[in-house]
Amino acid sequence: MFTLVSTNLLLDSFILLNQLLFQFSKGPSTISAYQAYCINYKATMEYLGSIRQKEERFTEFERICLADERCFRLQLEDLLIAPLQRITRLPILLREIHKYTEGDENKAQVEKVIDSMTESLRSIDDSVQWLHNFERLQQLQTQVIWPSIVELEPKSFVPDFLKVALSRQFCENLLAHPRRKLIHEGPLELVENGRTVDCYAFLFNDMFVLSKTKKCALKLRVVSTFSFSQN
Repeated sequence: MFTLVSTNLLLDSFILLNQLLFQFSKGPSTISAYQAYCINYKATMEYLGSIRQKEERFTEFERICLADERCFRLQLEDLLIAPLQRITRLPILLREIHKYTEGDENKAQVEKVIDSMTESLRSIDDSVQWLHNFERLQQLQTQVIWPSIVELEPKSFVPDFLKVALSRQFCENLLAHPRRKLIHEGPLELVENGRTVDCYAFLFNDMFVLSKTKKCALKLRVVSTFSFSQN
């Protein structure tokens, strides 16, 4: 009986391996599906919270659907996060299978699947991190106020016909660049004329931005920037 159970488990493991090898050896088709799902997961959860507040019909429809026995008493959030949990557990499961796999040929097949899965997960993780970083850059772009040229050089003579043009914020669309990465941000104390001034600093991969909080707590005013050499 024990031998029969062990044989069935081994057979199930190899069936799983064959399925994974087939799916992830097809390349972008399978990976891109998980990639798109993971990237849009955060926005989906935000939309779900929004529509629950606005649409009573959706809330009622959701309640009826979740009462179905096929949901196993799980909430919609549990069902939505299941694909993310499943794909992140696969490498762990595969390593356990590899540990008990016999024969060089079988081990090589398992290793091939593990390598493919690891590379796929790394690609998905990179895409999700890039999106979260870019969303933060877009948010900062609406919060940060850049000084105009007139404010930077208050003692310089500016003809009347140029004052309007030079009073604009030429850097207002500077931050949200696809290749820019926010490495660290946080409060910073700056010593100015013997006094400490509360500032907020942003360290990007290509520049450093120092800002002061305005009376409106949602806005930050840039006081200094430093660009890094790309050489």
